[in-house]
Amino acid sequence: MPGYRQVFLSHSRQDPNLDFFHKVFSGVGAKLIAVELEDIRPPPAKFIIDQINTSDALFVSLSRPLERLPHTRNWVSFEIGLAANRPWPALILGPWKIGIDIIVFEPFEYHNTPIQFPVPYFNYYVEYENNNTWVKIIRTLVEYGPEYVNHELIKPIKCPYGDCRIEFGWIAPSGLTDLTCPACRRGIQVLGE
Repeated sequence: MPGYRQVFLSHSRQDPNLDFFHKVFSGVGAKLIAVELEDIRPPPAKFIIDQINTSDALFVSLSRPLERLPHTRNWVSFEIGLAANRPWPALILGPWKIGIDIIVFEPFEYHNTPIQFPVPYFNYYVEYENNNTWVKIIRTLVEYGPEYVNHELIKPIKCPYGDCRIEFGWIAPSGLTDLTCPACRRGIQVLGE
């Protein structure tokens, strides 16, 4: 896939970094679906299902409001489950695949105090800074797909904990040697290259 045509943003209405995602999508041809649950006419579940079913990716924005609002956590979990189980054709004539790309975004400012919200399934974990450099990096991801992001930024990670073992690409500022697994929320040391 050359990039994303539509991305559903799973987030809290009170997320302080929503402007970051709007900046990213203001410079690309892809459509960002960033609706507030309270603004959706009933039934909201049907609207969310329809939007995720027409999206190429789900971006999950971790924030302190998400961490502290049970109602929001429930909806974000619902959206992740929908995206992880959505069937779609991998190629026009090829086999069907289950799940669209799920990319977890966590502001770098939370690196030492990560959000306590486990995401059970995802493909990439992005620790980003809210600045123009990272807007450009994420625009590349949206326009061309993760495989076109500078490969020096993407580190392949396999969680070492036996009850987790999720594999994903980690996109973060250079020089980091540790991260918190988005699935099990435990620390991982990354060996130097």
